[in-house]
Amino acid sequence: MPFLSGSARLEQSGECEWTLLSDVVYRDPDGPDGTPGDTWIAPAGMRTDLASVPRVAWAILSPFGLQTRPAIIHDHLSREIPEDLEGSALRCTGWRMHRQQVDRRFRTSLVEEGVPRFRASLLWMGAVMGRWLVHGHHAQVMAMVATLLLSWASIIAGALLMPSWWGGALLGAPFLVGALWGRDRSAVWTAQYPGMILLALGIGTAVVSLVEWAISQASGPRATIARPKVRPISFTPVPLRSPHPEPPVPREGASEHQT
Repeated sequence: MPFLSGSARLEQSGECEWTLLSDVVYRDPDGPDGTPGDTWIAPAGMRTDLASVPRVAWAILSPFGLQTRPAIIHDHLSREIPEDLEGSALRCTGWRMHRQQVDRRFRTSLVEEGVPRFRASLLWMGAVMGRWLVHGHHAQVMAMVATLLLSWASIIAGALLMPSWWGGALLGAPFLVGALWGRDRSAVWTAQYPGMILLALGIGTAVVSLVEWAISQASGPRATIARPKVRPISFTPVPLRSPHPEPPVPREGASEHQT
């Protein structure tokens, strides 16, 4: 049982931000030696953007659902500062190792909650990309961006040249390049292949949202609904009655069996 608390209770406090109204408690899977894993608590009052999914991608990958509690724990642990990293730069090796463990815990909790593995891989891929953007050196960030751009160009060119062997080589080249990213290679593979389709769908959704915004701006200010004023209605409150009336109390002096 990964989560020791009930469903997460949230109150929207911003356009893409929510406030946690109750604690969310998560326990790591048992260690290899059979000992219980660590327990983590996201406290009530914490603010979160859940899985950090851009709003234009909500129609494709919603931040709500079975992934809500894992996203809250991931958000909480990402903000926690371990004692050995206090005062350290965000781009140091220690921070990247810490976030790598947090991201792995995120993927594990997603699977334990019953999130389909493909969706869990997409959400985990987003967490890994965010980790490199925040905690990676500038050269590493540029290398990641270049890897994805060249991979997508190679996949598109390979699809156009199929069924030639050149097409197959171009389609398989990103897989070999992604293997160079070590433990994060699965996330890079997800970003290279399914991520390209997700990016295309996100761009299409963004275009539709932009057109809708432009039409809304051109149509003028939002109309208000005029309600006629009515006199207040006076009423007499009805006293509450018990749904199960109590049995009558016998009078003093009455016999037990009356004729």
